[in-house]
Amino acid sequence: MVESRAFVSLSKVPEADTSNGGRLWSEAERQSDGVMIDFDNAIRRSYLVCANPRTGSGLLCDSLWLTGLAGQPDEYFGRAVQQKYKTRWCISDIDDYISVVLTRTRSQNGVVGIKVYAGHLTLIDQYSRQSELHVNTDGFDALCALLPELRIVRLNRRDKVRQAVSAWRAKTSKQFIRRRGEDLAPFNASFDYDRIRQELDEIVRSDQLWDDCFSARNLETLNLVYEDSLESDVTGTLHRVLDFLEIDYPPTLETRTLYQKQADDLSEELVLRFHEIAQKKHHRTLV
Repeated sequence: MVESRAFVSLSKVPEADTSNGGRLWSEAERQSDGVMIDFDNAIRRSYLVCANPRTGSGLLCDSLWLTGLAGQPDEYFGRAVQQKYKTRWCISDIDDYISVVLTRTRSQNGVVGIKVYAGHLTLIDQYSRQSELHVNTDGFDALCALLPELRIVRLNRRDKVRQAVSAWRAKTSKQFIRRRGEDLAPFNASFDYDRIRQELDEIVRSDQLWDDCFSARNLETLNLVYEDSLESDVTGTLHRVLDFLEIDYPPTLETRTLYQKQADDLSEELVLRFHEIAQKKHHRTLV
């Protein structure tokens, strides 16, 4: 059984800045110092947003975060994001980091949310082996064991080619998100069918990792498809997720997000070009 109590000295966690998408911690979060936290009692609901890149997970998690009711879901176990938070919080030990994530990112109603990509699962296995909280199981199960009243929000995308084109364009332009008021980064790269094909193959592998993960476990799951949810009705999707998590919210709650859609006419041109070349090569495109 995973130990559920941890002593966390919150005084070593400085106020976050707002650069690179950071948030300011609330005054209530800053008031506690060296408090014994009983996670089983303090966390009333936890959830994982299980997704892959370019599925709208950033939009969903940002919308959930800004309600103030659903924790602060982020990629806490992704290598780059974890390092950013460790630096910001002045933490190096993995156990301290896990404890602070579960403490500092919890909303006042006792909700904790974490976003996980399939590509993070190997890293989570490594963190589990490094941690004093390690149990004789894989990292995903160890993470689930830390999260009481756990529910899963799985976000997928039906059109894998558009997802692959979006991934290639983001990596090539270095613009992974577009904040409100920002312009799209200039994009003058030559079309690269093979690179997009590699992205498509990686998406298929990652989706299969999640399929295998959930087929082996009995977890209460809400399945969302981007084209049927976030693409057309962000606020309705937000309400649906909050209802699934059994989080009370005002009926007039609207979506607040810093994210802005990145797809444009060029995206459509790239998708069409990919399909044309795939057809000539007799390649299957999954859509």
